This record gives sequence, C-alpha cells and structure tokens, in this order.
Amino acid sequence: LVPGRTHLSYGLHCALLSGVPEEVIKRAACVLEATGNKKNIERVCSEDISAQDQLYKAAVEKMLAFDTSNGDLGHFFEDIFPSHHDEDENPFNSLSLSQGMGLCNRR
Repeated sequence: LVPGRTHLSYGLHCALLSGVPEEVIKRAACVLEATGNKKNIERVCSEDISAQDQLYKAAVEKMLAFDTSNGDLGHFFEDIFPSHHDEDENPFNSLSLSQGMGLCNRR
C-alpha cells in the first residue's frame, strides 16, 4: 500500500465475489461512472423495487405495532413470515416472548 488515490477500484469485483446480486453490482457501476464523470445520478425505480419496498414497509409497520409486553411471539412471526403455515415448521411457535427476545440478543 502506498499513500494516494487510484483510478481503479476492485470494490465491485469483491462485492460480486462476496455474493452481492448482479443487479446491485450493475447499479453501483452506473453510479460510479456517473460520479466519476461528474454527472447527476438518476433514481432507478422499477415495479420490482417498488413491490419489494412495499413488503418491507408492511413488515416494519407490523414490527412497530407489536406489543412487546403482551404480544404472542409465535403469531407475530407467522404474520411476518407467512410461508411457515404449518406449526411444526415454525420454530418460533413454542417460544415465549422472553425466549424469543433472548434469541435476538445472542451474538
């Protein structure tokens, strides 16, 4: 390593090797090119992104509305992760709130 700047960056290549989705890499490359050429960066908005944003927004609203003192953690996770319809498949059904919160605090 030497002091100074470089014209080449391997950040995008490292991100690709790390499993970052190709769509994200392509967008990052466009942003890098635009900023390198001192151009404005245009916002990308597609139906896929908007639909995903709505799913995230709905999940966040459910999380914010959850009553941490009295809420049923099993039902909460079923609501957030609806793909687990079978009680045997959902590992959170048998957890108390304190046990579930303990899972969140583990490192």
